[in-house]
Amino acid sequence: MESLVGEKPNSSKPWVVKFEESSSGNLRLLHPISNKPLRFSPASNSLKEFNLLDFKMVELRKSYSLQFRNSLNVVTACVNKVGVMDAKKLNDCGVFMICNGGKLGFLRFGDEKWTHVDEQNSHYDDLIVYKGQCYVVDRWGTISWVNSDLNVIQFSPPLCGFGGRKHLVESLGDLFVVDRYLDKCEMERLPEHNVENENVSVFGPNFQAPPPPFAASVDGKAVDFKVYRLDQEWGRWVDVKNLGDQVFILSNDGSFAVSTRDVGRVKRNCILFTDQKLPHLHGIGGSKRPNTRVFMLKGDSIILDGHALSAFNKMLHPPSSWLRPVLGFRRHRLADWDNADSE
Repeated sequence: MESLVGEKPNSSKPWVVKFEESSSGNLRLLHPISNKPLRFSPASNSLKEFNLLDFKMVELRKSYSLQFRNSLNVVTACVNKVGVMDAKKLNDCGVFMICNGGKLGFLRFGDEKWTHVDEQNSHYDDLIVYKGQCYVVDRWGTISWVNSDLNVIQFSPPLCGFGGRKHLVESLGDLFVVDRYLDKCEMERLPEHNVENENVSVFGPNFQAPPPPFAASVDGKAVDFKVYRLDQEWGRWVDVKNLGDQVFILSNDGSFAVSTRDVGRVKRNCILFTDQKLPHLHGIGGSKRPNTRVFMLKGDSIILDGHALSAFNKMLHPPSSWLRPVLGFRRHRLADWDNADSE
């Protein structure tokens, strides 16, 4: 997103921003990696018009999260990733999710229960909608796709990477797997919730929720990354040492690639991520202040220096004037959601 007004020629630099839209059309700015709301200063009470026509915008991707109305006891902590098929046809859309530590579920509009897809494999790490199909990757680095009959079809050989978490990324039409190496993987006890009846009503009778208080898997800190590109013609993995001008962003609700060609202040050939605990939990056990980390493929190093990180933070944090309570045009509004109803 780049401002077209109020700036001198060539002085405006683009930002990577994320908007979350409610069913009523309200928008709020989120941090593009952690999904945490970007707050405005409480001291600022002025209203400022925010016209999206004043900005040059390029849509990189759409992401989705799963929320329930009037079902506060549903363990949404168990839902790690969501992908929506045929999102433009809401009356016929389908939703895939990775839940409960790696199980793959599916729900079509109008269904009352989730369908457990591929009961033979409960170790999926990530999913992505690629060329109109749902693609998933498991902990062994095997990519598969799901056909219309909900059959899981292997699409790649196993990667056999030894990292603790796999991420699927599409870049320039190719599929990449980012293998995240962790210092540890532990279990964290979560607060008590009366979950049994609510989860059975949503996920079906085969849903097995641990008794409260239950433990959820917690990723440790990232210590290394390996990147692999799938050569779809030959069905083999290619070890990637250079992403060119691309930056991979590993967000909590999905991963994507950004070109730095027009962002001169940001280094290329790197991975942006956080070490946030339980990112899929809202208000339970999650890190309150997740810090953006940068892994440089050249040198295989994670940047911890604050000065070196400042250039990336400028790309991810828009000007403070954007964070004031804002009224937009038509159905596009930015506002402080602290007082808004949750979806």
